[in-house]
Amino acid sequence: MTWTQDARTTIARVLSSTHDKLLLCTPFLSRGGLDFVSENLPEPVSQIEIWTRLRMRDWITGACDPEALADFWDEHAAARSVLVRTATNLHAKLFLGDGGIAAAGSANLTFGGLSRNVEILRLVSGSEVQQIEEYVVRVRPLLAPTDRDYLERFLAECNLKKKDQLALAEIIKEYSPPPPGPGPLLTIQALEQFCAANPTLLTKRALAISTGEDKTNRTGHIHQAFFAAQRFLQDYPQFAGVMAAVPLDSEFDPASIPGFVEAWKNFLDAHLGEAGAAPAYPYAFSSLKRHLTDAFGGTRTGGGGWNPPFKTVWPVVARMMKG
Repeated sequence: MTWTQDARTTIARVLSSTHDKLLLCTPFLSRGGLDFVSENLPEPVSQIEIWTRLRMRDWITGACDPEALADFWDEHAAARSVLVRTATNLHAKLFLGDGGIAAAGSANLTFGGLSRNVEILRLVSGSEVQQIEEYVVRVRPLLAPTDRDYLERFLAECNLKKKDQLALAEIIKEYSPPPPGPGPLLTIQALEQFCAANPTLLTKRALAISTGEDKTNRTGHIHQAFFAAQRFLQDYPQFAGVMAAVPLDSEFDPASIPGFVEAWKNFLDAHLGEAGAAPAYPYAFSSLKRHLTDAFGGTRTGGGGWNPPFKTVWPVVARMMKG
């Protein structure tokens, strides 16, 4: 067996080794992902079985493209059998041909799964392929056989709601917290632009410190806090909504949010080795630890250190991340 992050090459290897029958188990799929299958599919393959999910929410948010599935089905139906099974709770990702290898892991047949996301796949060969085949036999009855007419009716329902798709997606985005973990970070320029466009007590203070206008030599302090706040809220999205609701026109006390300070201290200790790449992302959690007082998980004694800019930036960052 082999563990790999290269989902594209690994899945292509399974596809190209297939002689007759192919199983694609992918909860989410896109046009690009299905085109990738077509481009790497050997001509002799006579059957393609697809396990996926047809759920309105997935279509609304763009996680899945049922129209691409319909086009793929039509493209291959003349040359081979296309079988589709669906389950709304499907989460497994598996690619199995009859060439003696299979791949299982985290990647879907989407642009993100094949190109952008950090994925991991296990390339399986030998006797373990038989174990996967036995698993497929056990699980297949849990998915519903789905014919082309059903898919057409699902597409028709999607089209009826097409005019509402953007509005529904915004509602889902607003009420669904982002997944935890590292993600793209807002820049210092974005902070200064937001503060300039939304003048309040906290944004004016943050802008003055960030640009050096206040002459206190605390620019680095607030920049460190700015990135730290983003990273914390990525890992602890449960605080994002309540933090974004904090008024920006008055002093902010982090202790006023239940559980926040304790969670921040735990986060800081767990991420002491993390640092951003300068000059775009000039932060290091080890610096924060040294310059914050014990009230916020730091080791500084005497004076507030970085506490004032640290407290200033949090509600601002939460508002920015909420969009």
